[in-house]
Amino acid sequence: EICTCDSKYFKQSDGECADCSFSRFGNIAGVLVCCIICMWVGKVVSDNLPKVKRLLAQTSSFLTSISLQAKLKIIISFFQVIITLGPIYGVQMHSAFTSWFDFLQYFDFGLAEALSINKSCYGSMATRLSLNAGWPYAFVFLLVGGIFLPAFIIDMRKLTKKDAVAKFLYRSLYATIIVFYLMLPSVSRRIFDAKICQSFASNDADNESKSYLRSDWNLQCDGNDPSYAKVNIFFWVLFTAWPLSVPLVFLGLLLFIRPSVRINRITPLAEA
Repeated sequence: EICTCDSKYFKQSDGECADCSFSRFGNIAGVLVCCIICMWVGKVVSDNLPKVKRLLAQTSSFLTSISLQAKLKIIISFFQVIITLGPIYGVQMHSAFTSWFDFLQYFDFGLAEALSINKSCYGSMATRLSLNAGWPYAFVFLLVGGIFLPAFIIDMRKLTKKDAVAKFLYRSLYATIIVFYLMLPSVSRRIFDAKICQSFASNDADNESKSYLRSDWNLQCDGNDPSYAKVNIFFWVLFTAWPLSVPLVFLGLLLFIRPSVRINRITPLAEA
């Protein structure tokens, strides 16, 4: 089902077109700003209260000793692989089995899912691809800005300029690696939406059929549709930028830190 109005989407639960609402953008932005403020306030409090700072240091040491970060990465990666089995690899499983994994949808870090806004509300397929592939960069930029504020206001007063810059770069690198690690499966899944088509018989007598893009039924995959040709170009550009380049960057980082890991030497990059 397709809604002809650009400001509406088809709501399957009601069986009719509903208005697109972007009110949650403000809510999400407010939550992010509050998180940054809370982090900054926590930093100020811990620096002025030695007991709180000591408690945080002990907690951090305990979490490091049990390798909580590595365990969480493995668990989230497993969850994200399970989520992509159906839409990407076409694996069909019985509903009695898949119902146990419904909660894994919370680990699908897509833009539409995060804002609870139907994907068709974001515009054309090319626009959706650009937004899904670009919003992690905007999120990283926001995180780096949040890291820069306490580094500029607090660390510059207590540390030398060189040490403060090194601390800022380490934290920024750590945040960037975590974000791209978590976002890679969901962003790649949205990119491959540009290649998932469904065929329909158009002429039974001549055994003819036409394929349409499942994410946008207005686009014909097997014809000379100029709109789909544009989407196809976007797909190859974004495929190079995300599913291909990001794992290669991670591989390069692993090879770079390999000598320090082999001699059990902890460096800021290895820790990130």
